[in-house]
Amino acid sequence: MEALQKAQELQPDLVLLDISLPTLSGIETARQIRKFNPHCQILFLTGHAYPEMVRGALEAGGCAYVHK
Repeated sequence: MEALQKAQELQPDLVLLDISLPTLSGIETARQIRKFNPHCQILFLTGHAYPEMVRGALEAGGCAYVHK
């Protein structure tokens, strides 16, 4: 939730997210960010490489998905 609040407050050009966040998933966070800042680029950096997670992240508005 803090990521969402900061993104809304700061209106960044780029947000770096993990898929696994404590209160709201990274995918849902990306969807919310894209609603109020459609030009923001969202990059997912995560330890999860499941195809359905990659697909979900990109469908939510992510521009890239990097497996660490």
